[in-house]
Amino acid sequence: ILPNGMLQFRSVGLRSLLLLGQNVKLQTNKGVIHGVIGYDPISQQVQNKGIGEEDLWLDIGADSYESAASIVEIGDLAVLVPQINKINNNIISGTSIDNRVGVFILNECIKVLSKNTPNICLHLIGSVQEEVGLRGAGIIASQCKLDACFVVDVDYATDTLTPHDNQMGCLCLGKGVGMHIKSDNNPILRKIMCDMADKHNITYQKSLGRYMYGGTDATPLQLQSGGVATVNVNIPCRYMHSPIEMIHLQDVENAINLLILTIKEISDQKITNFVPF
Repeated sequence: ILPNGMLQFRSVGLRSLLLLGQNVKLQTNKGVIHGVIGYDPISQQVQNKGIGEEDLWLDIGADSYESAASIVEIGDLAVLVPQINKINNNIISGTSIDNRVGVFILNECIKVLSKNTPNICLHLIGSVQEEVGLRGAGIIASQCKLDACFVVDVDYATDTLTPHDNQMGCLCLGKGVGMHIKSDNNPILRKIMCDMADKHNITYQKSLGRYMYGGTDATPLQLQSGGVATVNVNIPCRYMHSPIEMIHLQDVENAINLLILTIKEISDQKITNFVPF
């Protein structure tokens, strides 16, 4: 809390240069209060170093340290004010789509699978603290004995003005889920998913991903319990880690259908061995 009543903050999963002027809600012991992410518009015009957290603050309308401290405490949490819009009938833009869409996909899968239960022990899990070190997934893997795990997340769409296709391959909105070929992804599990997609004419995209490994909950899960077969199911997402992200509804539908078909295939064929040799 600064002497003038402004609040400094530490961001999680968001890029500082995209936060200027955003509306926020703060959770305090006295309830939810509103604020704005403030900045100096004059100095930003001539600043060459880029914008960091030290150049931003939360403005809750307080005019002194004492007035701010009477409302908020050190460590109170703030979130961007949620919003969501449908664009052109098939695109969703909104706040924190990463990774709310993953939870939505799991919910839709269980609606179908609960009516025709597969002959396997199925866990549907939503983890926490992925953005601060993949922490929740490590706890899950230590408590649940998993043979295989589908990690449903988003990935950087490359169909933008600066596509980066040369770094990670093409990943476009509306052309299906991304199936990474990287160290975190078990080749047997990935092949089963791709075979199901080919068999049922579900579009998908092969991608190398941004890194050879890491970046999703697959990393800690894969290394637990003597090794877990993991595969990323990636929804192409534009403007990831910004206040407004964008996805295509067809990709979400494809992910739901592909997960259901793959789970049923593993159950029907009694597949238990995912060792790739």
